[in-house]
Amino acid sequence: MEEQYKFNVGEKKMVLKGMSKNIYYFFISQLSFPLESIDKTKFENCPGVYVLLADNPTSIPIIDLFQMGMVNQKINDLPFNYIYIGETNDLSKEFKNHPRLNCFKQHRIFLVLWIDEGNEKERIKIVEDLLPTQNFLCN
Repeated sequence: MEEQYKFNVGEKKMVLKGMSKNIYYFFISQLSFPLESIDKTKFENCPGVYVLLADNPTSIPIIDLFQMGMVNQKINDLPFNYIYIGETNDLSKEFKNHPRLNCFKQHRIFLVLWIDEGNEKERIKIVEDLLPTQNFLCN
């Protein structure tokens, strides 16, 4: 099976491959706060595509693996769930009144992945390319 997902701790990027075989490099932000109070300064006026990841409840929490320095393996070997993929023109405002916020709260979201992309048509194209690659629990 072709490796579809990679995780590079040093560069803080995660690579996802779309159905089109296009490769997308997502920045990684680890959450230590409620999603709806996401860091306004870090993400203010940040347009792009985002992916929410959560712990798989049947495994060791990913945040513990980060702290133990064990995140140096293939990303598809890590025990997390894909929760949601979306696009926005301002990530700092996206989650305060998000229509799927109740669904997000049912999961232990610990990572927000994002790609800076100012063009709305390109953002939609990326979401449509990646959406069929995983079972996003809240989409």
